[in-house]
Amino acid sequence: MASGKGKSLTVSKLLAVVLLVAAQACAGEALLDALTWSQRVLLIFAPDDPTPELNRQRRVLAEDPGMLERDLVVIEVINATVTVAGS
Repeated sequence: MASGKGKSLTVSKLLAVVLLVAAQACAGEALLDALTWSQRVLLIFAPDDPTPELNRQRRVLAEDPGMLERDLVVIEVINATVTVAGS
């Protein structure tokens, strides 16, 4: 039988994770708002880094000379972490 203290700690950890995800979502929304009507955005989602599929996508994007011409911003969402590729 779990103690009340153990349950409280688990709830605290869950709350911390929820707050972190919410903060990242707000930051991601602000980033997309800043890019609206100025640059094209490509979102790449992956459950983990590295995966063969993610590595292949990164390689294809890096080798495409048209990426600079398109003024494309690549945003990777990997396991709930949001990063802007190249920054």
